[in-house]
Amino acid sequence: TKFFPHKRQIVQIAIFGFQSNKNLVSYVPCKSKTVILLSSIHNNASIDTSKNES
Repeated sequence: TKFFPHKRQIVQIAIFGFQSNKNLVSYVPCKSKTVILLSSIHNNASIDTSKNES
């Protein structure tokens, strides 16, 4: 239930979940918005904070 949006979600926080070769990320970019990503390619909880603007 932590992955589902709710009114008291902290802004700019990412929650990671793993199961075998799957990664689930719940990210809150701003108030009242939640982005949920399911990936079978990524397998760790690292976030690239560098800004690569090309």
